[in-house]
Amino acid sequence: MRALLTSVRSRVSPIGVDVGAASIRAVQLRRADAAWELIRAVQTPARRDEAGDPDPQASADCMRSLLQRHGFAGRDACAGIGPPQAELHVLELPAETAASDGPDQAIHAELQRLLHAGAGDYETGYWTLPKKRADLLGAVGVAVRRDHAVRTWDLCHRAGLDCRRIDASACALARFATLLRGSPPDTAHEVRGILDLGHCNARLILCLGEVPVLTRVLDAGGSRWTGLIAEWFGISSQSAEVHKCDQGVLPDPAAAGAAPATLNGLLHTVLRAELETLASQIERSYAYVLQYYPRSAAGGLLLTGGGAALPNLDRYLARKLGIDVRAAAFEPDPGPTRLKDARPADLQKIPLSELAVAVGLAIPTEATHG
Repeated sequence: MRALLTSVRSRVSPIGVDVGAASIRAVQLRRADAAWELIRAVQTPARRDEAGDPDPQASADCMRSLLQRHGFAGRDACAGIGPPQAELHVLELPAETAASDGPDQAIHAELQRLLHAGAGDYETGYWTLPKKRADLLGAVGVAVRRDHAVRTWDLCHRAGLDCRRIDASACALARFATLLRGSPPDTAHEVRGILDLGHCNARLILCLGEVPVLTRVLDAGGSRWTGLIAEWFGISSQSAEVHKCDQGVLPDPAAAGAAPATLNGLLHTVLRAELETLASQIERSYAYVLQYYPRSAAGGLLLTGGGAALPNLDRYLARKLGIDVRAAAFEPDPGPTRLKDARPADLQKIPLSELAVAVGLAIPTEATHG
């Protein structure tokens, strides 16, 4: 009996906890042969006190209640931290320096030079990049604010969880994309991207094969676009959000060549500069990576976060960038090693694109895609 229980537990992942600016999300996966199944997913708005400041105890109490009510198994958890509390920097060091000082020490010293705060304020780590030149060591250095890591751990603890690992959300997104899209041999030399459109900002992660080689925070975000619409029309933020989600970002084809008199066309006019800037930043990021890996080709772009569901955003970016762009969603026939949806019907209301970070956190790091 004990062996059976151990086997069952080993097939269930830790709980992935994504602590965002607007919401807290938690998911749990189950191993199913070579695939992973999403079996539980909940979210709650981040609670605030009367002064408008974060209320971690209220958020933790609500999360604890949701986890218990929906039968999450075990207490082990992995939490994520994103920008600005987590900084990621692409580093290039002379190979001889890394060899003499040791890569850990050399990369740590270079990170401290780049960070905005003092050396004692961050926990650091790194992963190495595919080689470009024999005389250089390439790496992505990760630095997480120590006080924020402690607050994240404390929130999990108050929710009744044992936080075993805190990870940069960019790394979680890369694991999620690998699991969702798979890694057939012909994509090993593709530069593929994940654009995570959150409430406050957008994050772009470019991967060569499965290795993240560039991360950027872009000038975009759901609340920013909503604010522009609200200001232009002189309406409330709630009304602006409804119009944005209903109408999307492409003008009405019937208005092509004419003044954008429709609501759809007007919204496109309001957001045109923002969208063009976003597309330009993505294009330049792809070009930057491809110049360092000239044998690689530009692959597709996966949209995650709440903004991924914005109507026609995928079509707009695909037209501007000339690559395949799609929002994260379950495949009708996911294949033997992909992510499958096994949630009860009452827990399937949260789109997969909004759960991307939490799913990536729940995936054991040694088993990205089966």
